[in-house]
Amino acid sequence: MPVHSGEPAPWMISGMVDPEVTWRSRKVAGRHGPVRTREYLPAVQRPDAEVVVWVHGGAYVGGSLRMAESHAVAMDLARTGRPVVAVDYRKVSFLPLLLTRRPVRPHRNNFPVPVHDVLDAYLDTVGRYPARRVVLGGASAGANLSASATLRAEGHRPAGLILAYGAFHVELPSIPAALQASIDASAVRRQFTAEAYRRITLNFVGDVTVLDDPAASPATAAVGGIPPTLFVDADADTLRASSELYAERLSDEGVPVVATVVKGSSHGFLNKPTSVHYREGLAVMRRWLDELDRLSPHE
Repeated sequence: MPVHSGEPAPWMISGMVDPEVTWRSRKVAGRHGPVRTREYLPAVQRPDAEVVVWVHGGAYVGGSLRMAESHAVAMDLARTGRPVVAVDYRKVSFLPLLLTRRPVRPHRNNFPVPVHDVLDAYLDTVGRYPARRVVLGGASAGANLSASATLRAEGHRPAGLILAYGAFHVELPSIPAALQASIDASAVRRQFTAEAYRRITLNFVGDVTVLDDPAASPATAAVGGIPPTLFVDADADTLRASSELYAERLSDEGVPVVATVVKGSSHGFLNKPTSVHYREGLAVMRRWLDELDRLSPHE
């Protein structure tokens, strides 16, 4: 498989050459066919550090290993001395959110196919790094898929879970007054409405009857075995209502939870690596990874 040292992008100052990290494309054998991944290898690895499996977002219809939310995050985490595996997954068909009369149609990649892709890539990583602990995480739709995959990784639970501005319920919860105030005070006017949220979820599962299945939503599925979890949320983002409720539930169930809101940020800030919010979000993730031994000691 070819080994690369990066790819040209306007947000990568170093261009094609990065002396700290190399990456290679790799296909993982999955139950629905090959799963595309990228493995990022730091030039100097910390032998005590976890391996991170990272999953991008895109409302289950878009996103790729080339987007900053995948590539830039993986590169920056690998610069901390940790191997990182970025995962792509099968997408469902595109759904125009504003055309509310257009019906949602079933698709071959509906739930649980993308969850299985993430789970298979995660289990492959566990198998290839038998002496290392593995952390699973993702952003937006990738956060949902990571949480769902964790619930299905019986016997091989990750050492930790990172969930960035995710959506974990089948319906958007009510917006708390404090969150609404943050949204109103921001310059961000494009938000996920309850209707758009429901259509995204329905497009993901493909059949309205699936919405009644507790296993279809991390927020309603059984919690047992969830590892220490970091929530990294956007400030002015209606999805924070779902994330905060899920964090509260996990905490009530005894899961060690750290919940952080990146002040002044909006949904998708990890896809903007030149922004201060991206840098703050990555700093939170790095600090939490460094503290993970205390939160979840080695067995």
